[in-house]
Amino acid sequence: MKPIFLFIFVIFSGCSLTPVPQNIEQLHEETLRIIPLIEQKLQEGDIIFRLSQTQLLGGLVDFSKTIANATESDFSHAVLVYKISPDGIILADITPTGIARRYLIDWYIEGTSNFAVKRLKPEYQYYLPLIMCCVKQKIDEDILYDAKFAGNGVKFYCTEFVDHCFRQALCPLAPRLKIKDFPKFDLFFSLGCFIGGIDINSEVAIVGNNKIGLFSSEKLETVLDFRN
Repeated sequence: MKPIFLFIFVIFSGCSLTPVPQNIEQLHEETLRIIPLIEQKLQEGDIIFRLSQTQLLGGLVDFSKTIANATESDFSHAVLVYKISPDGIILADITPTGIARRYLIDWYIEGTSNFAVKRLKPEYQYYLPLIMCCVKQKIDEDILYDAKFAGNGVKFYCTEFVDHCFRQALCPLAPRLKIKDFPKFDLFFSLGCFIGGIDINSEVAIVGNNKIGLFSSEKLETVLDFRN
């Protein structure tokens, strides 16, 4: 596969490819320092956002930043806090192999920047049991990854999974956005969609920013914000 087509493909492979840290020792030290501070603040049902680090083509391309830039966001990935256990915080995450339960410390050390946490405001907390019921149901179903952004409710990508669980609980966080309406959708993205067989009219869930996407939801309040 030629580099340009590989680049286009990975952009539309979704935001849950395994990031490749540039400096694993530095990340390890940072993780050991910061995770205990983060764990003290988290509750089940919290949404964690991050900008991942996925270096491709020998480090020439960071696809996570490409996704973030296209949606004018500081983030490329979203997960849900699934359980607060004695062993550590467990997240419900979507990866290319499907849904996974992962410890926060393992997830964080893969490569994380622009870390932020949001939570339902007190007046919306009564939705939480239904949200977590949906999370558990999808884990039991062992749902697969949605590489086509089809939005069919069968397969999911990371942000879509978070969005879906809140919608199923009748607590939608933000309107979905057509791919062609991404703030920085251009000819390159259009070509990538064509090659990947992705419908640019598909309505998708994005992390977004203070104006669009999950991050903009008025139902959420910020718990932590460690943006660079």
